[in-house]
Amino acid sequence: MAPSNIKINPVGGAICILVGLVLFLYVFGFPSYFSMGTEHVSMKQLLSASIVLARRGGDRVREIRRSNALEARVKGETKEGAQEFVSQGDMASHDEIFYGLMKTFPNLNVSRFIVSKTLLVY
Repeated sequence: MAPSNIKINPVGGAICILVGLVLFLYVFGFPSYFSMGTEHVSMKQLLSASIVLARRGGDRVREIRRSNALEARVKGETKEGAQEFVSQGDMASHDEIFYGLMKTFPNLNVSRFIVSKTLLVY
């Protein structure tokens, strides 16, 4: 005899379907139409570009150091009260890296800080 009076609880069935859907999305990921318009950046390309740009930034620092045009100024103080300095070389190196990343990866969101005469703005 086959049991003919077994009924599935609707709440339990809904939970099983929901768990199955979550498990499916975890294993296979979201379908591509959820991520339309987003560009993926290869970490290998990003690392390679970062190394090249860091070398260029270092070259800019060397150029400015050799020309004795550092023009260091105070950007703030440490927790201990010591002054922190920023120079033209620091800013030129930062600009080289920042604008290089923006040119290479236009859709990448890169954070940048700007040093004004009295304030460090993020």
